[in-house]
Amino acid sequence: AFDPRSIGRELGVRYLLQGALRRNGARLRIDCALVSAESGRQLWTDRFEGRTDEVFEFQDLIAQRVAAAIEPTVKLAELDRIRSIPTRHLGAYDLCLKALSLLYHPASRAHNDEAIALLGRAYRLDPEYAYAKALAAGAYKVRKAHAIASASDIAEGVRLAAEALDAHRDDPDTLAEASQSIAFLGFEYDRALRGADRALAINPNSTYALDASGWIRLYVGDATVAIEQFLRARRLNPLDPMLGALDSGLAIAYLMLGEFEESLRWAQRSVLEWPSWVTGHLFHATSLVRLGRIGGARGVGRRIREIAPDYRLSTRRALLPYRDAAFNDALVGDLTPAQNAEANIYDRAHSALGWTGLF
Repeated sequence: AFDPRSIGRELGVRYLLQGALRRNGARLRIDCALVSAESGRQLWTDRFEGRTDEVFEFQDLIAQRVAAAIEPTVKLAELDRIRSIPTRHLGAYDLCLKALSLLYHPASRAHNDEAIALLGRAYRLDPEYAYAKALAAGAYKVRKAHAIASASDIAEGVRLAAEALDAHRDDPDTLAEASQSIAFLGFEYDRALRGADRALAINPNSTYALDASGWIRLYVGDATVAIEQFLRARRLNPLDPMLGALDSGLAIAYLMLGEFEESLRWAQRSVLEWPSWVTGHLFHATSLVRLGRIGGARGVGRRIREIAPDYRLSTRRALLPYRDAAFNDALVGDLTPAQNAEANIYDRAHSALGWTGLF
């Protein structure tokens, strides 16, 4: 028994990792819990079972799972904490947390505007704060994904991502966010891959870095590696609040491989997990079209109009970040009315969609 509040005060920390070990012959059981030192509340728990003759493998498994779980769990707890603090009293790091909570609402222009403003305050308070610049680049990335970014927005996002990569100080979160942003906004794929690989070398159990690296692999057409990284991120942290975006990445990857049923399965999970993510809905519709399920695709089109009324498929081609031009053209063609409706089954599917409001 222990008092987390007193230990937290003594160590000067807000969170504690608690563990208990039990042994019965060759069997081992370890219970872990992440505890708030301020409230005593358990934020995350897990149980591990193994054998004494496998103790090193057991130790590696626990280290991986705990490292992967702590980072996002603490971040969510910090987001909850920061919501109660008036914005005028926030420092640079707290401003980043406040902005992160807004970036979890990707379809809202108002949330995106506020996040960019908060992050601007953060890196003006500390011009060397690379993480704030990386998050700001990420906010512009979300802006572009929803077709509300101007040319100056994209240029500013690329500038901030480049500055963050120049001054990352081996912070894996900074490297991950800035790398994905510079790939998506500026198509600087080689630089993005170097940054993502460095982030994973520093922290191979970071679901944030695995997610970013998976997306960059998609941009360059390496769907197989992207799937491996996305699935590893899911295994390490099945409660990640960003699962909706990650699952949409899996939908794209399987679409690249021509596995349309599997693509549809992940797209459906994506929109259930993150209903406001337009990308998930678009790939949901694309998978349905590839499978010839036109009625379902029409329903998805209505949903996109509801959550992003300003989104237009006519601008989609310029937004796509994939290096393979043929793949980009096919993605646009899947949801665009064809010039010749008799050419093939997909063209007939396009003309049947009737998504007038999306063009």
